[in-house]
Amino acid sequence: MKKYFTLTVVLAAVLALGLTANAYIPAFFVYECPHCKTHVIKGDWASEFRGSSSVYSPYILPCSGQITTIKSGSHLMHKWSYYTDGKSGSGNPRWIAKCPVCKKLFWMEYAELVGTRDKGQKKILGPSEKELFAILSGKPLDKEKELCVRRQAWWTANDAWRHSQGKTNFSEAQVINLQTLSEMLDESQEIERIFKAEIARELGEFDKCLQLLTHSFEKRLQYLASFIRKRALEGDRDVWPLM
Repeated sequence: MKKYFTLTVVLAAVLALGLTANAYIPAFFVYECPHCKTHVIKGDWASEFRGSSSVYSPYILPCSGQITTIKSGSHLMHKWSYYTDGKSGSGNPRWIAKCPVCKKLFWMEYAELVGTRDKGQKKILGPSEKELFAILSGKPLDKEKELCVRRQAWWTANDAWRHSQGKTNFSEAQVINLQTLSEMLDESQEIERIFKAEIARELGEFDKCLQLLTHSFEKRLQYLASFIRKRALEGDRDVWPLM
């Protein structure tokens, strides 16, 4: 309870300070590794804010539940760039992280927030694709955690060609992950429907992608749907930046 209260207080303070000109905004969050107790740095305040359970950008697919819009053009959003798979170019929540010291994996929700200052601590690492697949093939996860791991594995697969065009074929394991992730998403939820379409497009299933995008989306999601539709009509499987 103390950990979550502390994080809530810090995030509230960050948002309040962000509304004041020249106010100090912490650049980092410092956590304690649950395994070796080393203090390590995770991302920046913006990626931490996006990783909270209550607020998501219109372009970000939550692990579960509804999304709440952050106003476009606000000081929280205008510098962020997003890709069609939902990953941000300026940092992303890592639900599973790797300690740079003991090299063990841990869920961020179990890591205690201990500060907001960079004092030379090592940065938290992301798990490799192999490690993510090992988690998926191990002890069964609840749906929310499985969605998180599969989405993180999707991003990792796309990182190989995120900054270039001409995607090669996914491996068999990557295809299975995307197919399973798509099956887990609920197309009655508009943001999840869009990401089902994006998965279909990246797998080369363009007709399926276009069928999913025939839905009349609410205004805040129309640009994203239109962008993906255009790429599907062009027979394009690449992951693209949106902003």
